[in-house]
Amino acid sequence: MLTTDRLVLRDLRDDDADFIAREIAHPEVHRWLPHVPFPYGLDKAQGFINLFKNGAGNRLIEADGQPIGVVTVSEPSEDIPLPALGYWLAVGAHGKGYMTEAARAMVDWHFTHSDLDLGSGWVTGNDGSEKVLMKLGFRRNGIVKDTHVAALGQTLPVIKCQLSKQDWTAQGQT
Repeated sequence: MLTTDRLVLRDLRDDDADFIAREIAHPEVHRWLPHVPFPYGLDKAQGFINLFKNGAGNRLIEADGQPIGVVTVSEPSEDIPLPALGYWLAVGAHGKGYMTEAARAMVDWHFTHSDLDLGSGWVTGNDGSEKVLMKLGFRRNGIVKDTHVAALGQTLPVIKCQLSKQDWTAQGQT
């Protein structure tokens, strides 16, 4: 478990499935999640939890004891060569600084356990996500990848960015 001034970032639990299914299905959340299937129902949420609930890099975000979103640091893979920061918030939690706070805690956790750079990105037009990543010190790495967004049935550019441990510690973090 990680804690911040206002948040608790805890392991995923089976009873989180209803919240995850309901909130991801909201059009203002789902439209920014290119790798999330559409439609997204309870079965998808349960599958996500079963796959990731035992991973230290996968956390449910709570504010005042209530779930408000998810933040993850994924392991590198063949498709994504760096660990990657991913996240989403319930619509009612937007605009309150929660994601910057939660993501800062996860980035700090990552660099406490790894020297590998951290990747991330945002779907073009997702100004909130771009602001979060820029506040954390991520830098655009020149990669823009056209990615299918299932909820919209469209392919949109995803702007990729990266953060090194050196840049993170230069900000006075970790």
